[in-house]
Amino acid sequence: MQGVCHNPTGADMTAEQFDTLLDLLEARGIIPWIDLAYLGFAQSWDADCTMARKIAARFPECIVCVTLSKSFGIYRDRAGALFVKTRAGDRDRMHRAVSAIVRSGASHAPDHGPSVVRTIVQDERLKKLWLADLDRMRARVAGVRQRIVETERDLLGTNQLAYIAKQSGMFSLLPLTDAQEEALTRDHGIHVVKGGRVNVARLGADDITKRIIAISDVTSGK
Repeated sequence: MQGVCHNPTGADMTAEQFDTLLDLLEARGIIPWIDLAYLGFAQSWDADCTMARKIAARFPECIVCVTLSKSFGIYRDRAGALFVKTRAGDRDRMHRAVSAIVRSGASHAPDHGPSVVRTIVQDERLKKLWLADLDRMRARVAGVRQRIVETERDLLGTNQLAYIAKQSGMFSLLPLTDAQEEALTRDHGIHVVKGGRVNVARLGADDITKRIIAISDVTSGK
């Protein structure tokens, strides 16, 4: 399961929903596996780690995947980490299994991305600067989400996209049918990934009005 900034929906579980899910996983004996690809883009770096901490504290076995490419702005380097918590007697066997998977898939992965991360987190001055940059990126994306909602309301007097401001992360889903997606491309030159996923983080102030009008046009049937 994804931890924060769900891709593609942008909709995350509340704390209560997450606790209910953990109850269900525990009752059914399911080992939780959480994917954290957008740490720092929901609330803060520390707050976004809460789900992983809850899982690790509660379950004797769990898997946590962390992707650092977005949080550190090194997307092409694909830096990240895999954490596996297992019972003491299974540790060596698990280590061999994971090592075999890594060996067959990547052999020895490039170290440039991880070395950038190490350099930053081991230097308090650089770490402080990085966290400040991450806060600014998060605030910018949240601002774009808010502007989408305000622009629709001020321009059209509607709230079809109001849910976008309540979400987090880079992506959201537009309420479009296949035919409406085709109409966006055909009539407005706007290409949308099938399923309506939109990269909110990519939108600038000049992009929003045009897209709000186009979405309204194809969804209203005018």
